[in-house]
Amino acid sequence: MVPVLTKGHPVTVVTPIPVNPYITCINDRNRFLMLVAGIFTATGISAHYCFGLISDYLKNRYHFGQAELTIISTVGTSSGAFTFPSGVVFDYFGPSAAVGIPCVIGASGFLLMGLAFSSYIEGTVVLFSIFYGIICFGASSMDTGSLMTNILNFPRDRGAVVVLQKTFNGLGSSIMTVWFGSFFSGHYELWSFFTGGILFLFGMIGAVFLRLPPYHLTALQRKKMTEDELISREVTRDIYMTQRPSQRRLAVGYVVLTILTVFLTTQSLVVAYVDVSKERRIILGSITTLIFLCITFIALPLRCLDAPIANTNVCIRDTSSISSLATARDTPNAMPKPSVGRCEDNVMPCESGGITDELLQQKQQEQSPQRRSYASTLPGPPPERFPEPQYQGSFLTDLLFLDTWLLFWTGFCNWGTGNLIVANTAQIYRSMNENHFVETTNTLYVTLIGVGSALGRVLMGCIEMAIEKRAYPSSQQFSQTLSPLLQPHARSKLHVIMVYPFPSVLMSMGLILLLVIPVEGVVVPLVLISFAFGYSWACTALVVRSLFAKDVGKHYSFLFMASFCANIALNRFMFGELFDREGRKMGLYPFCAGRQCVRTSFLILLSLNLSAIVASVIVCFRFLRYAARQAPHLLDDYINCDDEIA
Repeated sequence: MVPVLTKGHPVTVVTPIPVNPYITCINDRNRFLMLVAGIFTATGISAHYCFGLISDYLKNRYHFGQAELTIISTVGTSSGAFTFPSGVVFDYFGPSAAVGIPCVIGASGFLLMGLAFSSYIEGTVVLFSIFYGIICFGASSMDTGSLMTNILNFPRDRGAVVVLQKTFNGLGSSIMTVWFGSFFSGHYELWSFFTGGILFLFGMIGAVFLRLPPYHLTALQRKKMTEDELISREVTRDIYMTQRPSQRRLAVGYVVLTILTVFLTTQSLVVAYVDVSKERRIILGSITTLIFLCITFIALPLRCLDAPIANTNVCIRDTSSISSLATARDTPNAMPKPSVGRCEDNVMPCESGGITDELLQQKQQEQSPQRRSYASTLPGPPPERFPEPQYQGSFLTDLLFLDTWLLFWTGFCNWGTGNLIVANTAQIYRSMNENHFVETTNTLYVTLIGVGSALGRVLMGCIEMAIEKRAYPSSQQFSQTLSPLLQPHARSKLHVIMVYPFPSVLMSMGLILLLVIPVEGVVVPLVLISFAFGYSWACTALVVRSLFAKDVGKHYSFLFMASFCANIALNRFMFGELFDREGRKMGLYPFCAGRQCVRTSFLILLSLNLSAIVASVIVCFRFLRYAARQAPHLLDDYINCDDEIA
């Protein structure tokens, strides 16, 4: 970097990087096409949440008791929690393999279950456990490759990805429930074949269209690239952190998501409480499908959906413009016209912003000069933000860290409760309704549970977007002095950990309602618990990203094991055994009648979630206290590092 004088003012001119960047502008329509592929993949993933649709059928046809059903559901949900192999495949080969292989596995599970329902395979507890385990393992393993890919493609809009894509992990089960009630009611073998086909189709869409951004390389790619090629890929990280996606396209996605959620809820209520003919159910199912397909509008090649082109929103076409851009940015009262060309019509213009976040953050002192030089050439204010405090320990050292086990316990309580309610909706409803079962009412509950889970993810995504908006200062703030800009972020910035205890509180409230509310209103606590369940999954993923600086994938996979342990302990050995014991006392086995069938289980779950409130609050206060101690040191390092660069 060379200091020069311009009209008496010192200006820093950045020397051009020695390699050309791999890309100079992002094809935003392709980026939204990948988001659509991620949404389809998430909908396919949700297929394994539909066990509540077939559980009563298994009881009636195969005379399974609750213990047998909990064995099947526990094997399935526990297999779904074992997604570590998918993470390994994703890190080494990328999203195509991490999504394509699991979708074939999950679809084969539905095929085998359909053959069992068609009497081509004998239906036993062992075989159904294997089939459902294959379904859950395959479907859940697709999540890593699809979600992480789009989070990397939208590094400044992770909340939007959670709202649009992760929401369909829960809302997709409601869509498939509507398809079952509209087209396959009573035909479980046809529904299994259809759902397996949908899972395969949506998974293959993800495998074909999902691609990692250039700056995130797989282990296989790194082995084949030279140092210059690696640098040319690495510097594109700054482009992804400055070129924001079209807010118009995101708005279209929000509108479609809202309409679909409202329609699914209304449709389920109508079908449950009004006598709807088969023809009208088919019409309702077709409308649901059309609304769902409208999500593809966010990727249509329409210029009206692109962001408006501003004079400062331009993309760099070649490295010959680097010096002029750097000079223009650092000159106090001058903005000479940079020698840049506008992006092609199918490429979005750039918007100024920050380049660092928890997902992609590297220590500033470790950044290469080449990457720093290129970051300085991007138009707009300096693309940096105040670094946030994070725990710096490795995964192995954090196994001896109290916060890790408090997070594990909170996940055990929250996810164990959520999985138990989702997997046993039919049994809970039937027992509380004095052993009377209505298929349309059960379908309503399964649908609304999916909607509740989706809304929980939406809320968490909105909270994340609000927090991220505060984390990136505006252009006007950058024109102020350094200290007033950074110190508020160091001392008073909101943090996602502050809302971490929220799902434990909601689950406790839902369990209290289940203990006292009449059966006519049981849908309220069921939806409340599912809302907290979806919120907890989304919140935990973001909390892990924010708290731990190293081995984030290992930390998250370890917490995923809490769901595995909870499914075995709570679903199989607690709920299943207690439910069957009450049923035998009444002489109704494999069924049970009355609230006493589930009261003891709900009291145990309530005590667990009350303890989870305490654990999550302790995690929150411990981290905030740590952040308060570390913030002044990070601020000094930030200022000193900035002075060294200048």
